[in-house]
Amino acid sequence: SLGYGNQDGVLKGTDNEKISFRSNVSMYSTNRKFFTTLNLSGYRKDMTSTAMGTNQTIQDIHRAGPTSIFKAYNGLYGFYGRHMGQLEAGGRTKNVSNQLTAKISAGVEPVKGLKIQGSFATVYFNSRNDQFVAPIYTVGDLYGDVQNKVASFIEIKNSTTLSTTTELTASYKKRFDRHDLSVLVGASQYWWRNEWEMARRDNMSSFTPSLNMGDPATQVNDNAINERATRSLFGRVNYSYDDRYYFEFTARYDMSSKFLKERNGAFFPSVSLGWRMSQENFMQTYRDRVGDLKLRASYGLNGNQQDVGDYDFMTTYGTWANAYGFNGVPVQGLMFTMGNELLTWETAKTFNIGVDATFFKNTLSVNFDYFYKRTEDILLSPIVPGTFGASIAKENRGILDN
Repeated sequence: SLGYGNQDGVLKGTDNEKISFRSNVSMYSTNRKFFTTLNLSGYRKDMTSTAMGTNQTIQDIHRAGPTSIFKAYNGLYGFYGRHMGQLEAGGRTKNVSNQLTAKISAGVEPVKGLKIQGSFATVYFNSRNDQFVAPIYTVGDLYGDVQNKVASFIEIKNSTTLSTTTELTASYKKRFDRHDLSVLVGASQYWWRNEWEMARRDNMSSFTPSLNMGDPATQVNDNAINERATRSLFGRVNYSYDDRYYFEFTARYDMSSKFLKERNGAFFPSVSLGWRMSQENFMQTYRDRVGDLKLRASYGLNGNQQDVGDYDFMTTYGTWANAYGFNGVPVQGLMFTMGNELLTWETAKTFNIGVDATFFKNTLSVNFDYFYKRTEDILLSPIVPGTFGASIAKENRGILDN
């Protein structure tokens, strides 16, 4: 399928154009024992907004009063009319983004009940943002006697992100007599990388949106690369007998690049039990006249590493513009954040016990749950005096009960 949209914005000179596509292809063997699928989707979006940003423009519209100067007699715009002046001079913010998502999957059932599946997915995303504020003048009175030059600049930002997800699973289901058994084992890996760069110059000498037209003395360049990955082994066993007794055990071993190799892995098991009491012979009268009754309980551990920075386990360095003065000239200095090699997973321990019951021949259902959760090793930012001269990474120090 293909899609196209082009819509003008509420503000003059703004618009949004988008082209998208999607394709899903599936193939199966004649005996349905093997399959493969390919899913593709993507889009290109081209968005134009005002030179100083749509939010700033709308804020100024709300702030402008009945006596605010929009345009003077000499044709120059006032402070609240500078957005229209930028539009006429070629000032604008332009963002172009492209995304491509692809996933291929394959599976086979070599024997009845046993399924082996694998998949590989990738997402590519690129965004370029060009902001150009033209060197126009604004006026402070209707006659244009008081003129102020707008702080002009051009800033270009480019960001590229690539991620991949790989997964392999094997599952088996079997029913024999009154027993139901299902088993799942698998492994997965996720990798993510982002590269970002920026270039800027101020004091534009012309109305051409080019870095070469800016003052070289104001040139600012910056870039950053971030990368992270996780790898997991997991499994699950489900068993039930006669639709009365239920047992489930799940476990996973997760590894993250956000921690040192010595402690980047953690084991998170969980178990749940259920008893459908109303299916017992001694509960037949209750089952026929009242309804269903089930008792259940569970306990498990879950890990979290979302709040951990990609490189918090090591000391990182950077530069600080205008950190101090030297001979009357501001110069940049060194800044750093001290790493924490002891960082580890945040762990949540959850216990739940409950009762599910129905009454009036299953016309009314009631559920009761008791829930307790204790989260340990929560990340907290240490408090250090301002004279310390550096930042410190978060520490696993918090505990929360709920």
